[in-house]
Amino acid sequence: MLIALVIAMLWVGAGAAAARPAPLSPAPSQAGAAASPGCEAFFPSPYEVCGAILEKYKALGGPQSFLLLPKSNEMPTPDGVGAFSEFVGGNIYWSPRTNAHPVAHDFLTKWGQYGYEAGFMRYPTTDEIVLGDGISRRQEFEGASIYFSFATGAHEVHGLIRQAWIDLGAEASFLGFPTSDEQDTPPQHKPWGSRESQFQTGVVTADLTNNSTHIGNWSIYPAPTRAGLTRTTPAADSLPALRAQDLPRTAVPTDHAVKAGSGCPAGTTDYSKINKTEWNCESVTEDQSFYGVILRKGEARGARIDDDSGATASTAGFGRLHAGEDHNVGPHTIQLIAQDSSYCSPLGYLDRCSYTMAFHFDKEYIDSITVVVQQHADTEGRSPDSHDLGVVTAFCRIGDPADHRTGYCRDDIPPPFNGGKNH
Repeated sequence: MLIALVIAMLWVGAGAAAARPAPLSPAPSQAGAAASPGCEAFFPSPYEVCGAILEKYKALGGPQSFLLLPKSNEMPTPDGVGAFSEFVGGNIYWSPRTNAHPVAHDFLTKWGQYGYEAGFMRYPTTDEIVLGDGISRRQEFEGASIYFSFATGAHEVHGLIRQAWIDLGAEASFLGFPTSDEQDTPPQHKPWGSRESQFQTGVVTADLTNNSTHIGNWSIYPAPTRAGLTRTTPAADSLPALRAQDLPRTAVPTDHAVKAGSGCPAGTTDYSKINKTEWNCESVTEDQSFYGVILRKGEARGARIDDDSGATASTAGFGRLHAGEDHNVGPHTIQLIAQDSSYCSPLGYLDRCSYTMAFHFDKEYIDSITVVVQQHADTEGRSPDSHDLGVVTAFCRIGDPADHRTGYCRDDIPPPFNGGKNH
């Protein structure tokens, strides 16, 4: 039964690795036939593994390794320089410059997107390398590196951007892992280069005209204070950077007892019976000072029907729907900003405070996102409970975060806050 299953896997090409387009494989060895010189067959597979590829395969553990059994004989690569053999769990590639290395799973898929050895990455120069967290991995190629983590997937980094990121500390730096391959910069980043790679908390751009690079990153911005209309803007490069290492914290579930940070207050998650569903609490998120920020369903800006009188009334909006529909800021972004801020900075009116993240290149501000929170119950008496109103709104500013103007957030705002109202 087991042998039949393995043979079936081989013939249909099942397994974790996707087969690459390649010349037709030489015919498999006949059952019981002696292997060619320098080659070995691994029963029940009918294929042979030879030379340097055989040495690497055996060093990894042969059929007991992640590669499992061979599913092709050795084949020349289309460039006529190297050779490769396919296995159920991946491939092994050899060239005279780089020797033999396995490429499997997400690494094989990503490498294949750029043409395998015929693309700019050329041949692999290492096996997969386990990184400091014991889980994530990277693999080196002649022209690039591929990094993989479960949070970000597999992405390539190369050239000037790769070197600048490595100089910062690579995945251990505040930027964390890459979240994109290298790509053209959006219009707002063009002054700092024509190419960029995105990372968990920012971007690295490359200006190919002068071989320079620039770091664009998010920083925790102190809320501007109101003294008349005067606001002060701190130097962007003096702000504490948002660290990728702080991002895995997730939104708190809403099914626990009343306690800041452990979930919504009891009785605030189902107001459908009194037709006030806009007041439903959807999450509570702790900031770094352990204050629990309530996010209610809310309502978008515009006209609404008063639930009690039936009269039409206007509303400025509040909560998740106002932030999402009117300003394109999603709940995940609101939660991340609250989680990674030290405290909610008082605004000096209506017991409101704010959290702000600012994106900048060097000393120049590009974008910012602000979340405004009301730390007491609804002052208009519309709320069916006495708990904090919570998130009033969230919005973006272009340029100086101290600017009074609020705005709609672009979908392509840099990570980790990109994605719009559904993120």
